[in-house]
Amino acid sequence: MGSYTLLICIIGLIAFVITKDRPILRVAICSTGTADGTYYLTLSQKGSIKCSVGTRRSDNIKSRFFLSSVETSSKEILTAEDLCVVVDLLDSLEGSNYTYQEQIVKGGWKIYMLYKGSCYKINWGHDDSEEFSNVVNKIVEISPIVINFK
Repeated sequence: MGSYTLLICIIGLIAFVITKDRPILRVAICSTGTADGTYYLTLSQKGSIKCSVGTRRSDNIKSRFFLSSVETSSKEILTAEDLCVVVDLLDSLEGSNYTYQEQIVKGGWKIYMLYKGSCYKINWGHDDSEEFSNVVNKIVEISPIVINFK
């Protein structure tokens, strides 16, 4: 009986891992002057987009605990068309020759993106390329929470 139970648990775990809605994209939109008011978005492979607003813990977008606290959060399911547009725009980043230049701009915004294992950083409105602008504009458009660059 014990072996049978273990086998069922293993099969259940495998099924959970296979069907889990994993994020394909992580985006953080952060004010350069404060850790508060950070927008953290995840886009899943099944088409859900979640936006949380809170206080960021670090600048490491790869961290599972990017935000130390969350003030508000909202999640929506994208249309198939929106998901395809976002993925196409993201794929256009792979050939980009963009090079990040560290700069702190008073009242500025930094955007961090993690896609297919690559981390991208931009200073929004100061050194953004057309490819990044297109991705960020689309993410802002489909976000379930209004993103305010003020």
